[in-house]
Amino acid sequence: LWMLDRAVTRGGRLRWGGYALVTALAPLTHNWGLFLFPAGWALFLLYPRARQVRAFLAAQIAAAIPYLLWLPVILKQAEFARTNWIARVMVDVPPILKVPMSIDSFALGGGIPAYFSYFGIGVNPAQVWIARALFAGLLILALRPLLGALSGKHDPNETEAEPRDWILLSYLMVPLLTAWVASLFLPIYIAGRYDVIAFPAFALLAGSGFALLRSRVLQSVAVAMLVGLAISAAPPYYEAEPRRDDLDTARYLAENAGPRDLIVFAGPRRSTVEYSLRRLGGEYSLVSFPRELADHMGLFEPVALLENPAQLERDARAIVEMAQEPGRGRAHVWVVDYPAGPLNAYLYRRLGEFAPDHERTREDLRVFAFRAPAED
Repeated sequence: LWMLDRAVTRGGRLRWGGYALVTALAPLTHNWGLFLFPAGWALFLLYPRARQVRAFLAAQIAAAIPYLLWLPVILKQAEFARTNWIARVMVDVPPILKVPMSIDSFALGGGIPAYFSYFGIGVNPAQVWIARALFAGLLILALRPLLGALSGKHDPNETEAEPRDWILLSYLMVPLLTAWVASLFLPIYIAGRYDVIAFPAFALLAGSGFALLRSRVLQSVAVAMLVGLAISAAPPYYEAEPRRDDLDTARYLAENAGPRDLIVFAGPRRSTVEYSLRRLGGEYSLVSFPRELADHMGLFEPVALLENPAQLERDARAIVEMAQEPGRGRAHVWVVDYPAGPLNAYLYRRLGEFAPDHERTREDLRVFAFRAPAED
């Protein structure tokens, strides 16, 4: 958007080309980058320069072309992509509060409201409210010139709104509001996740508010609060014992699974365990259950997968056939389990003819060993 401001106010093909380039890169980085397009439209409407319309439209078209070339890949991914999990995560959040929740998460940081609990770290309510008070005050200071400009009233003692203020406001609010409108039809909005695309504008607006603090005392207090929040939040994060379940699982399999054994990932753990297995060295026969999880390892929707029981039966039967394939010399079938009882029941029913190896099973890692049938 800064490039757009320079292109509109100063002109020149190089500036318009730069704006088109950085705008094109945004959705190629993540699909939410598409929401920066309407941010540019909103900002452009603020400029009374009709003669720039052609250049603006040309830049928009040029920026969209790389994404259109990428569209076949996006459509292929859409065959597997589901957003049901987002709807479940945000089910208790009224739609009107989603954008405020994003602003709140920008102030608090992703770790404080959501992710610290994963590491066993408690949330300090004092930190939460200090962060909210600090950033709310800075944002109010930053937005006061804009509110004055919109009302048509200007206090000579107040700072006038500058183009950068409009740029930052468009950058912060338009992507969030556009995503919010889109989420009314397709659940894509989850506060504190993909909305991070607008976080730089939040940080810059907070910095703008800090710059408007005229008192050295207030500046010192704001700095002390910010540094204090950072210091108080960082040590618990780094002192927490990291979870190494999947790394320990990979090490156990590397030490016990034979090169011809079949390792079945029943659930979404394959990406992390397989990564560690590759780092540890060795070649393994790996398969996912359901089989389609191999195409989208980071997305696991048990409810959606259970909608196709016939496919689950076919996948389970195919895995058993792989385990019994002649000439492979498999000694064991290893199941790296995930808590998804009704889904994995299809697999375990088929594995019922295999003898469990209780000595090699590690229930604490959810790794279950079965002896493969001996070849005749």
